[in-house]
Amino acid sequence: MGDLAYQVLLMVVSLALGAAAQGIRNAKRDREENKRELQEAIDAEHSVLQLLLYYRIKDEFHVHIGKGEPMRPAERRDLDRMYHLYHDEYGGNGGGTAMYKRLCELPIED
Repeated sequence: MGDLAYQVLLMVVSLALGAAAQGIRNAKRDREENKRELQEAIDAEHSVLQLLLYYRIKDEFHVHIGKGEPMRPAERRDLDRMYHLYHDEYGGNGGGTAMYKRLCELPIED
């Protein structure tokens, strides 16, 4: 193979490697952007779920503390599940915890 053919081949290979490297950099950048957007969506979803659980605990508080209705065993189990999701999974605290503690003080009726 002549010098000219070798130089052309070398240029073609260099261009191909450069294009491949650029493609890899672009793919990495896109992947990082997608990962960031996904995390933002997950965080927003967690905030919504935490808020919904807070309002469910608040509803139970209104029914059992506000109206004085008795709490049944199944309602207490549901309350415990809601609170543990609210607090442990989604980081809720404050008002939801205070209401949950008050509800836990109530007797459970059959």
